[in-house]
Amino acid sequence: MGNIKTKGYKLIALDLDDTLLTPSKQISEENIKAIRRAIDAGVRVVLASGRTAEGMRFAADAIGRPGDYAISAGGAVVTDPKGREVYSRPVPSDTAKEIMTYAARNDAYFQVFCGSDFYFISRTAYTDAYELSCRFTGKEDPGIMDWTDISTSKILIIDKQERIDQMRSDLAALFPDVKPVYSQSGYLEIVNATASKGKALSFIMRTLGIAKEQVIAMGDSEIDIPMLKAAGLGIAVSNARAEVLRIADHITGSNVENGVAAVINQFIFGESQ
Repeated sequence: MGNIKTKGYKLIALDLDDTLLTPSKQISEENIKAIRRAIDAGVRVVLASGRTAEGMRFAADAIGRPGDYAISAGGAVVTDPKGREVYSRPVPSDTAKEIMTYAARNDAYFQVFCGSDFYFISRTAYTDAYELSCRFTGKEDPGIMDWTDISTSKILIIDKQERIDQMRSDLAALFPDVKPVYSQSGYLEIVNATASKGKALSFIMRTLGIAKEQVIAMGDSEIDIPMLKAAGLGIAVSNARAEVLRIADHITGSNVENGVAAVINQFIFGESQ
């Protein structure tokens, strides 16, 4: 880590939940100030989340600067600074229907993400918690299992972690064209096997003509690992999962210790800690 450069970075990609956001799903004033400072200095700030673009809007609004490229649905979708979808890796339609059938057969709560909306069979405490976290409301559809020609960026299963572990194993074995990954405890995101935050970030880097060595990425969960590896400097917050801490180039403060601000101040502005 002693050879890590400071300064010269042109883009920083930030995961939201448990990285930029506090447990109450807020962005601290310290982090907002640092992000605004970076943007004002010409650094591209890319928000990257398992959430939909709509579910990320509050974070962009809190930052209060013109929007930039954003990675949503765990890397299945990229939107440009005007909010237009410019990259998409949806779950194959037939596979999506089979995954929904699997979840329903196992009495597991799931949400299907289509465009800027998400859908569920019937409301549960999981629905309420998700809506509170993401600050927008899903759509109840008891007929969801009758859908055909499904176009979805991801399917999210929410359950107790031990059941999630078993379902992940089952789904990985049953459906090679998708990838089940953890985004946080009890959340299993099922996305196209070719989708990842890393590939989405690489697409943005190519589009902007920014080299890997000029990019920082920060995250905390398994779904963030490809993004950290795609960047020249992959950083884990100290509250990250063990597998993320193991692959990180640098570990910063937690999501309640203004870790994002510390990284911006140190690696973008070259200020000692």
